[in-house]
Amino acid sequence: MDAAELQKRIRSNDIPPLIYIYGEETYLVDRLVRQLVDAAVPPDARDFNLNIFEGKETTGQAILEAVQTMPVFASRRLTLVRRADELNAANLASLESYLKEPFSESILLMVGAKLDRRSKFSKAWMKKGEAIECKKLYPNRIPAEIRRMLKESGRSMTEAGFEKFCRRAGTQLQEIAGELDKLIAYCGDRDPIDEADVDAIVCNLRQETVFALGEALGDRNVGSAIHLVDELLQAGEPPVLLVSLLARHFRQLWRTHELVGSRVPRRDLAARLKINPYFVENLTRQARNFRKEEFPRIMRLLLEADVALKSSGGLASGLLSRLVLDISSTGQKKRELN
Repeated sequence: MDAAELQKRIRSNDIPPLIYIYGEETYLVDRLVRQLVDAAVPPDARDFNLNIFEGKETTGQAILEAVQTMPVFASRRLTLVRRADELNAANLASLESYLKEPFSESILLMVGAKLDRRSKFSKAWMKKGEAIECKKLYPNRIPAEIRRMLKESGRSMTEAGFEKFCRRAGTQLQEIAGELDKLIAYCGDRDPIDEADVDAIVCNLRQETVFALGEALGDRNVGSAIHLVDELLQAGEPPVLLVSLLARHFRQLWRTHELVGSRVPRRDLAARLKINPYFVENLTRQARNFRKEEFPRIMRLLLEADVALKSSGGLASGLLSRLVLDISSTGQKKRELN
C-alpha cells in the first residue's frame, strides 16, 4: 500500500487495524498521521480513545494494554507509537501475538524513520497490516504537490505566480508548506494569489539549497552534493560563500558529535547548538556518519578550498567538486553515537 491508497481508505472510512508509516519525507509522514487521527477519533472522543507513546520511552506491554482496551463512547480507538523503530526486540516480540488477531475496534499506528521488512516483527505485521513508506519526492513531482497544498487550502494561483513560487520554493516540503502558509496569510481573502504577492512574501530559498548541500555531504551522498554544487554555481552563488557555509555546517556537526558523545539529552541539543529544534535530528543523524578524528581533516580541506578559491584562477566548479570528493572520502566507517 502507498500513501495515495491509504488516503483513499481513510476517505472511505475503511482504515486498516495495523498501520506502519515510515520514511525520509517527514512532512508526508506527519500529514498521514494527522489525517488518520482526524478520521479515526473525533476531537471530543480523544481523551479516552487516543493513546500516544514514544518508542524509546514505552514498553510493548503498555502498547498492548492500550490497543486491547475497548473504545469508550466511540466506534474505535487509536494507539499511536512515535519513533517505533526505537522499540527494542523484546518489546516488539511482546506485540506479535496481537498482530495475529488485531481488534477491529482498535487501530495501532506506528511511525518511525525506518522499517526492516526482513525482520520477524515486520513479517508478522505484514500478514494483517499495512506499511507505507514516505520517500523524498523527486524535484519534478514538487509542483504537483504544491498544487495539492493549494487545493487543500481552498486557494488558487495565477500561472505566473505559480511558476515563480515553484522556482523560489525549493524542494523541502516542510519549507514549502511554511512559505505557502505565509503567502496565504498575506493575501487574506483575496484570490487568486498572483506574481506580485509571491515577490512580496516568498524569499529566494537558495539558502535551503545550500543547507541541502550540507546535508548531502553529511550523508556522504557524493552524486547529490556535486549536483547541488553545480546548481548553486549556476544560480550565481559565490563559491567562497558556499565554502564558508559548509564550514559552518561541519562545525555544527562536530559540535553535535561532541555533545551527543557526552550524553547531552536530546531535548537540550537545540539550545546548546543554538539552532531551530527542527534541525537537531538531521544533525545528529549526519554526525553519526563521521568519527571524531575526521572533523579536523575536513576543516583543513575547507580552509584549503577557501584559500585556493581566493588565490588561484582555477575553475570554481572543479575546486568545489574536488572538495566534495575529498570530504566524502574522509574515513569510511560510521561511528554510532548513543
